[in-house]
Amino acid sequence: MYVIGTAGHVDHGKSTLIKNLTNIDPDRLIEEKKRKMTIELGFAWFNDSNNTIGIIDVPGHEELVDNMIKGVFGIDMALLVISASESVKEQTIEHLEILRISNIKKILVVLTKKDLVSKEILDKHIKESQSLIKRNGFDDASIICVNSHDLDDIEKLRKLINKELATLSPEDQNDYSRMYVDRVFHKKGHGTIVTGTLINGYFKLNQDIYIDGLYKSKIRSMESYENSIDIAKSKVRLAINLSNVNHSDISRGSILTNTDKNVLEKSVIAKIKLVDSYTKSLKHNSVVEVYIGSSQTKGRLIFYKSKVLKNPDEIYVLIKFHDKIHYRILDRLILRSSGTTIAGGKILSPGQSVNLFKSETYFQYLEYMSENRIEDSIIQLLMIKNILDLNTLKNYLSLNNVCLKKIINSIKDKLIIIKHGNSDYKLLDKNWHKQKLKSLMQILKDHKLKYPLRSGMNKNEVSQKLYPQLDIRTSDLLIENLLQTKYIEKHNDILMISEEEQNILPNEIKLVIDHIQNSKDIIIEQNLYDRETLAFLIKNLYIINLSRTVYVNRQWFEKSKEIILKHFNHNDKLDIQTTKKLLNTSRKLTVAFLEKLDSDNITRRVDNQRILIK
Repeated sequence: MYVIGTAGHVDHGKSTLIKNLTNIDPDRLIEEKKRKMTIELGFAWFNDSNNTIGIIDVPGHEELVDNMIKGVFGIDMALLVISASESVKEQTIEHLEILRISNIKKILVVLTKKDLVSKEILDKHIKESQSLIKRNGFDDASIICVNSHDLDDIEKLRKLINKELATLSPEDQNDYSRMYVDRVFHKKGHGTIVTGTLINGYFKLNQDIYIDGLYKSKIRSMESYENSIDIAKSKVRLAINLSNVNHSDISRGSILTNTDKNVLEKSVIAKIKLVDSYTKSLKHNSVVEVYIGSSQTKGRLIFYKSKVLKNPDEIYVLIKFHDKIHYRILDRLILRSSGTTIAGGKILSPGQSVNLFKSETYFQYLEYMSENRIEDSIIQLLMIKNILDLNTLKNYLSLNNVCLKKIINSIKDKLIIIKHGNSDYKLLDKNWHKQKLKSLMQILKDHKLKYPLRSGMNKNEVSQKLYPQLDIRTSDLLIENLLQTKYIEKHNDILMISEEEQNILPNEIKLVIDHIQNSKDIIIEQNLYDRETLAFLIKNLYIINLSRTVYVNRQWFEKSKEIILKHFNHNDKLDIQTTKKLLNTSRKLTVAFLEKLDSDNITRRVDNQRILIK
């Protein structure tokens, strides 16, 4: 399905054309009938063999350009209507500029009232129309001349519309759905009814709907072109009956989405350019009317590299809105002031810190975005943010999951990807990742120098030093990724530099170890060493703690254990007295030794004797 819109000067025959094309009068208001002039947006449609084509009829009067702007957002094609008897007029030019800066890809020029002029005048006005559309970048636009009351002409127009629409690429039915409200009213027995054009995605019957990110409602019923439907896909005109919401809480410009996330914002970064017909300059800190979709609010323009914008220059600008407003990245915006369209542009980023504009890295990111170089944009954004997840990227790029994952896969060799489960992705800047590995190594080395006898450092303590701004879950993911290198090891929750990367033990510790290994003393006096040294010697089995207070030389322990095992080669049991004689030790040491064998599951006590555990 497609939705097209009209554009053009007042009284050039837009509504008459639509009425004869569709057999529906788009002028529905009494005042419109009385004045024979479109005031509000009008809606109609016609069917061809394959599609239903919706039409939005916009007002052409200069005082109603606001309504025209709100009608053209998201349309597939525009019918630029020009009267053959008057040719190009002021609103023709302004409407065409609005179509261009709104990024309407295709227009069809319709010269109406051809029956009222001679062939010479018609040819002249065709040339004027051709010149105008070429100046605005619509070089391939078709032109058709019609008498709106001639059925043959209307049929030719209908066929040409179908032909032009067939050249358009199909819309991506992504996972983000939105519809701007252009009418809202209360219907007795039904409740709140809203109408609009479904710009993206799809809506389903009984689906949860969010209004401006503030109110949650549900789709009670849907109609499209007077037919009840259960599912609607973009682009299509819809009338939706909403439950649990008062019609006074919704107005033209409200946005319906399938999510309550990131709907309304107070500022954006955009790249703007003055329209060709605007001969004045635009100054830093100017307050203008900002139009995005069918939303409208005032906005203050903050320039950074220049204080004045003149034709034909373009400029990056921070726009601070008076009210929160809905947008998606790469949406087009229109700026007006004092009833005149002055500029248009493209939204490139959520509003950012003023300081960020001092960064050439950030400006390069904006440049990539303005050129739709999404892959390069992601790489550049990672240089700024260091780490990104899918949800953050979706906010910055307004892409659905399928498209985003496809793009990420195409640049995976240029970044670090960490997956956690099926849906949790973390993207890391490669240089930042390398720096974090170096930092981690240094943290562990510094800790080793300070505490040479400790095996390593607690992971939570490391996280706080390495990633102080990140949540525990994310920092854990990043640390686990760093552990995949050969330089870092983890034992339980202790991180340490791998053995091959460690420096040799301090000399004073080496002297202690040498002394113990060469000593003939059986019992090691614990008061000879500080707590940390003692713990190191026990952990690394230089000494053996038989009990809480008894420590012995490891060499003696191993030799004694060997003697006891030989005893069991010829005996089934062993008592304390026999052990004392075999080891030539005191009773206290003998008892502690046997209890150690029991705890190591070498022997087991049965009454007053030990048996060997096989």
